Amino acid sequence: MISFCYTQNLNKISLDSILDKQITDEIKVVGLGDIGPFPSEEISSYAFEISKFLIKNKEFKNVFVPATDILLRPFNDYINSDSVYEKEKIDSIFAEIPSKTKKEYVIFKISAFWDLISFLKKYNLENPQKKISLHGTEYSSPSPSYFFYKYISPLDKSESKSTSQKWIESITEDYVIGVCQKIVAWHKDNISQVEKLPKNQYYNHLMKDINSANTLLKIAKVNNDDTKIVSLVSENLSNEILNLTDGKSVIWSRNHFVAKSFKREKSPQANFFGSFLNSALKDSYYAILFDFPEKAEISVPKKDSQEIVVEHFFAEKDATIKLLTKNTTKRFFLSNELKVIKKPLTVISIPYDFGKYPSYITLEPKDFNLLIRSNN
Repeated sequence: MISFCYTQNLNKISLDSILDKQITDEIKVVGLGDIGPFPSEEISSYAFEISKFLIKNKEFKNVFVPATDILLRPFNDYINSDSVYEKEKIDSIFAEIPSKTKKEYVIFKISAFWDLISFLKKYNLENPQKKISLHGTEYSSPSPSYFFYKYISPLDKSESKSTSQKWIESITEDYVIGVCQKIVAWHKDNISQVEKLPKNQYYNHLMKDINSANTLLKIAKVNNDDTKIVSLVSENLSNEILNLTDGKSVIWSRNHFVAKSFKREKSPQANFFGSFLNSALKDSYYAILFDFPEKAEISVPKKDSQEIVVEHFFAEKDATIKLLTKNTTKRFFLSNELKVIKKPLTVISIPYDFGKYPSYITLEPKDFNLLIRSNN
């Protein structure tokens, strides 16, 4: 595939014609990259518009956003239920999330996320045969009580009580690892029964939790090697996406996660999920990255603190972005014109840490399919 660049004013989103031509029937997964470690309001508005287009016109069935899957499941249960749309119900689900957790996930502060929830609920009610599911991109180990009552109890009724007792007795020093060992062992003992389940959302959630348990056991063996841990977590997410049994997926994430590959100077080269998806899907994976040729307001972690603040990045002042052309203007590409990328370029992609930022990734044309540069 050829890599392109497209630029448009943020207040006038008209990507339909470009996506219609670029996202062919062969595309199974679309990755949407953000420049920050947390979702930004500006780029998330694009991600929402693109997701709507892919759902309505390209039969995409799954949307992944930056939060843990277990945290999003109550929202997913609601948007897939037959109950009527009620904003109050959405608010009540959000109210059940602990305050500390709400602060940890910036996605809940992004208006595009709430627009997405409302859109998915209404779409599913209007299209009951083509329901869309919501998923999380962030890794978390399985919840013991959730796993037991959601899966073991209904699938293993004859031994439910004894299994529960064994579960409690067997977990000693390392609680989380002990739980994951139990989950993996239970799956091994009951794999024939599990594989007889209908390949629906319940099955997908079960397999996600089993894979997460396996991943944590692998993480425990790499002696806190951050590069290996990132690669294992990324591989786990890519496997979750690839193993879904109900259609195509669009993923909201970060530029360096979404890219098919990239180089970052003076940094360990971990493998992110875009690399795994590219290896598995080849041309059926489509990576869309975002960048700002002039300035951007991005949520970043405050140094030496857990507080999230808004920082302003200016391309000319801070030299954070190498522009594609020397003579740029506010709208240096026509509305529906694509510019072919032939040489490497640098794109901003701020990592999730409390060190020096901004940071950049160097991309070859083969590393992505479409770069959208936004003016605000």
